[in-house]
Amino acid sequence: MTDCFELQLLSPDMQHTDPKALSFVGEDASGRFGIQAHHDQFMTVLIPGLARFESMSAGWLYIATTGALVHFSENHLNLISGGVWINADYKLLIEQLENQMRLIREQGYLLKRSMGQMDHQVLRKLWEFEKSNGSV
Repeated sequence: MTDCFELQLLSPDMQHTDPKALSFVGEDASGRFGIQAHHDQFMTVLIPGLARFESMSAGWLYIATTGALVHFSENHLNLISGGVWINADYKLLIEQLENQMRLIREQGYLLKRSMGQMDHQVLRKLWEFEKSNGSV
């Protein structure tokens, strides 16, 4: 029987647990690294990008993160991130990320436009207020 460890991915909008992970490959500031069952206690911060793990039940799964804290202890790996996406299909994962980035850019544009409209309305109200009080 192959040695396994439990892997848990956590983010604000998703939680994924795999009780039969075989290996994990990620990258931190020092470079690429791998973890297998019974690894020594370990903690690092992943750089934003792609990582992957091999599951006994699902094969290789790709993980995209906005950066993450990785902690391995007692044959349990926790990956905690503000943003985590997971998919067995590398190309589909990239497509999902591109769609997510497009939505973020669009939301940023809409927010800037909305803020500009609010600034304009506030300035107009101030001008109208000053005009009605005879200051202008």
